Amino acid sequence: ESLKEAGYTTGYVGKWHLGNAPEFQPEHQGYDFSVVIGGPHLPGKYRVSNRQDIKPKPGQYRTEFEGDLGVRFIEENKDKPFFLMISPFAVHIPLGAMSEKVEKYRKKKGDSDAELPNPVYAAMVEHVDDLVGRIVDTIEAQGLTKETMIMFTSDNGGLYRRYDYQPRIDDAGVTSLAPLKGEKGTLHEGGIRVPLIVKYPPVTDAKAGSTCSEPVISYDFYPTFVGLAGGNLPTYQTEDGRSLMPLLSDPNSRLDRNALYWHYPHFHHDRPASAIRERDWKLIEYIDGTGDVELYNLAEDIGETKNLVSEKAGRVADLRKKLNAWRTDVIARMPIPNPHYDPERAGEWWNMRDGKPVPSADRKPFPPTEKDG
Repeated sequence: ESLKEAGYTTGYVGKWHLGNAPEFQPEHQGYDFSVVIGGPHLPGKYRVSNRQDIKPKPGQYRTEFEGDLGVRFIEENKDKPFFLMISPFAVHIPLGAMSEKVEKYRKKKGDSDAELPNPVYAAMVEHVDDLVGRIVDTIEAQGLTKETMIMFTSDNGGLYRRYDYQPRIDDAGVTSLAPLKGEKGTLHEGGIRVPLIVKYPPVTDAKAGSTCSEPVISYDFYPTFVGLAGGNLPTYQTEDGRSLMPLLSDPNSRLDRNALYWHYPHFHHDRPASAIRERDWKLIEYIDGTGDVELYNLAEDIGETKNLVSEKAGRVADLRKKLNAWRTDVIARMPIPNPHYDPERAGEWWNMRDGKPVPSADRKPFPPTEKDG
């Protein structure tokens, strides 16, 4: 919405997990062009949910379809300022890739029985790489490279454990987050530390190939994009993020803030928890009623192997006080005790449409390639 006010044409393609009701769709959130896609990766398994006039080609892998839509948007809007966000479903479970790519990596793996490397997952990574390459090539072909910022990132860390309590062929041990602890859905580094690659030739060409160790977070993108577009942040909003432009100009600089915060009040992959990172120090506080706390020095222990709570009581008290004040300030929702919770039924599946349980016999694994389904 802020970019539209700054004169930009806006586009969205891919996964949209911000509500299913019409008023929550991207066309009502500031996007001029949007194609929301739901369902797994393989041909015939996914669908466009908000546009009846747009369909994939027969036999088309989902990431290739997302790439087609991104290329179309760029070509149609090359003569005006634009913002495009592509949110591919790959490499999310259920795993699935086109057989030609899977076979390529099966040959590389040879006769090894090891779970890693996983040829289907490797093929999916290549599908995403193809998508990124097409977008970069299209921007170059349209003569827009020197004035376009390209950003690549992810919404969470990898998944290395099965979380649905059912043996499946498509989500067991396909990734490794070593040396990081945790995974998607946890507040350890394996769950929240993600790639962030930025190319903006007017600024980054002079620093090409450099890395920056300053911690940043996804809500920093908002002031970065709006500022770059010459727009203004709404005065009624509290500015949580910081523009990344100073870091792009000088990777050794620091942003003007004291701490980063996370809040995940869900029993999903891990216990509900909140976290604060203040420079090298990170505190995780579990909010499941146990009162458990963990403290790590990430500069010395990126794997979060040594909990320093008992050694740093003063720092723990200080960080907990700041974390609690932040939760109060943002009106953070907290978990509500469920008196009907039964741990013996934690692995049950329920259909969201009819509210009925799904028997184990009805849960079929997704095919790994289009030739298996």
